[in-house]
Amino acid sequence: ISTDAAIGVSMTGIRSETQFDSGFGAFGDKPTDRHLFITESSDITLFGRFRPTAGWSSRLSGTSSDIRYRDLRNGNELSIFSGGRIEGQQESLRWDNTVAAGGGNAIFGAESSNARFDAYGSRHRREADAVFAGYSTRIERLDLQANLRRDEIAGRSGTRSVSSQATTWLTGAGFMLSEAWRITASVSTAFRAPATGELYGWGGNPNLDPESHRSTEAG
Repeated sequence: ISTDAAIGVSMTGIRSETQFDSGFGAFGDKPTDRHLFITESSDITLFGRFRPTAGWSSRLSGTSSDIRYRDLRNGNELSIFSGGRIEGQQESLRWDNTVAAGGGNAIFGAESSNARFDAYGSRHRREADAVFAGYSTRIERLDLQANLRRDEIAGRSGTRSVSSQATTWLTGAGFMLSEAWRITASVSTAFRAPATGELYGWGGNPNLDPESHRSTEAG
């Protein structure tokens, strides 16, 4: 649109097929049965990039996604109650910002998603919201970075619901000993909430706890 503003759209479509034999025995499977597993997914993203002021770059994007899994046994599609068809949709928004400040760069933003899918005759939902911020700068030979993020995630299936929250962070530093040598160190944490399919449906466990991670690195 101008030197300070742009809009765009991106679209993706994927189809994959996998043939396999199943001797698992579930839902009447036999070792001689032939399966064809089809995955189809598509998404469309609308985005805008703009500069509210000098030194501030901002990007806002929205994405709508669809995914479908189909399992055909001996040429016949299995029923949705046996997991032969799983359909899902998700809408998400993300806002990213980079601002030049104090001789370095500050980042901040937020993201939100709402997903739902039907499997084994039930509808499952997952809502996720997050905010994040960080700052990186160089002071002569010293590089410094700090990041902070807050996630809140909720999953629902029928009358059952599971929610989890976490605050994760990263701190890091690097020092130039010379033009050829640099030493670095960082400490960070991470978090992964169980996927909805891991909580509900066939084989799901609603008592699963989130995964947490802590990493210390030097180089």
